[in-house]
Formats: sequence, C-alpha cells, structure tokens
Amino acid sequence: MITITRARPEHVDAIRRLWIEFMDFHAARNPHYTRSDDGDALFAAYVTGLLASPEALVLVAVDDGSVLGYAIGKIDQLSPGFRDRRYGFISDVAVTGAARRAGLGARFDEALRAWFREHGIRRAQLRAATDNEVVMAFWGKRGYRPVTVTLGLDLAP
Repeated sequence: MITITRARPEHVDAIRRLWIEFMDFHAARNPHYTRSDDGDALFAAYVTGLLASPEALVLVAVDDGSVLGYAIGKIDQLSPGFRDRRYGFISDVAVTGAARRAGLGARFDEALRAWFREHGIRRAQLRAATDNEVVMAFWGKRGYRPVTVTLGLDLAP
C-alpha cells in the first residue's frame, strides 16, 4: 500500500535521486531544464532546509520502504497591493516513471491543497513547462488554469 507522508531527513537521498529523474524528463523536452553537475547536491540541501520550515511541506509517496515520488508546497506572498497576498505555491510534484499514472500526483495535489487550507491559504499556484504535454494535461485535469505566462528568451549568441 502506497502512503503519502511528510518527508523526513532519511528521505532526502531518495528525493535527490527522483529530482534527477524529474529534471532529465524535462530536459529531454527542453534543454533549458538541463541540471548542473552539482544540482542534485544543491537540491538535497534545499530540501533539507525546507523540512524544518513551517512555511513549507515536503511529502513523499512510500511503498514498502521505497520512495516513489515527492511533492513540495510552500506558502509564498505576492507583492504589496494585493488583497490576498499569501498563496500556496506547488514547486515540485515528481513521480518515478514506473509509478506514473497510478494517481500519486492527484494524491499529492489533494494533500498540498489540504495543507494550504489549514494555513488559511485561498489560492494555489504552480509553474508548468508548457512544452511538456504530460504535465500540462495533468494539471489541466486537476483544474489549474493559466493565470500568468512566464516567457523566456535564450540570449546565447
């Protein structure tokens, strides 16, 4: 039975390995997502810091001791002037290839939504790579719609 639970320090190495898979999955669709040589170590340190933050929630999907996925949600704020400045930001939802399409992404989303609501958050946001048809379809099915669009330009000669 797969359980969704709050990540602990002993999960960080498995999260790091999943992050590598997650980034390579995106980089195959857009080289902008190519990870740096030390990116996994930097990400592991980042996740370790989030574990202690009251403004962040790191979740893992565990089956018989194996971590099959992770999700990260954070409470963030818009710039001054907005009525509802605080919002929930979903920065990562990653599931290993062998466990995709088993409902884990939806379970992560529901758990993050519940945590945001517990903290008085009324809106959730995320960034999705528009050239990744898999994630765009997933988040669209979950009810997420474009609010703003981040445009990019490669400045390399």
